[in-house]
Amino acid sequence: MTAHPVFTRQLQPLSVDDAARSILNGLARNQKQPLEKLRLALFQICGPALARNAQFTEIKDHFAVLAVREDWRDAVFKERIALSQRVRALCPFLRGVRIVDLPARPAPIEPPVVKPEPSDHAETEGIAHEGLRKSLNALLDLRDRRNAPQA
Repeated sequence: MTAHPVFTRQLQPLSVDDAARSILNGLARNQKQPLEKLRLALFQICGPALARNAQFTEIKDHFAVLAVREDWRDAVFKERIALSQRVRALCPFLRGVRIVDLPARPAPIEPPVVKPEPSDHAETEGIAHEGLRKSLNALLDLRDRRNAPQA
């Protein structure tokens, strides 16, 4: 009895981790591919002005979800049919575009500026005006910090 040529090759065993990683990477790649394709083609789909104010966030129920800044929503709504056609040309399985508001960017949180009280310097002891003395002390503190040896 001769072995069938298809079954003569020896397969190398895979660990469960390697097999799971291989399967999950393939699934993740297939899931994100259309969304990545839309994100890369955003300038061609929407045009440069709108592309700076919108982004594709997800694919949900066979619709590409386009998040748009609130002030651009009317312009996008007027162009929704053309946008849907361009999206369907790129990803034929999609039905169209669903337009949602892009969350506003939160204002950056600035750390509070704590100005240290200027230390008293011997050079300013004779100045009677308090505001002038504090200003000169602050300038002398800056001079001392700049001239201090670097660690």
